[in-house]
Amino acid sequence: MNLAVTLLLWGSHMAIRACLAARNSDPAEASALRLNLVRGAKHVNGHVIAAACPILDRRGALLATRSAADAL
Repeated sequence: MNLAVTLLLWGSHMAIRACLAARNSDPAEASALRLNLVRGAKHVNGHVIAAACPILDRRGALLATRSAADAL
């Protein structure tokens, strides 16, 4: 199984756990769980992008603005 699929499955698993925990907790705790979920999703997204960038770059499929920003 490749890294991107593994990370996406892990992210889905964490989202389900957070939703189940949030419905049985007080509002402040639910808010903290949602914030952790968003942070986790951003973390997973960063790994997926990092894995995809070299492939997209070889194919010439990266957006020019992204390539220019990365070059800085």
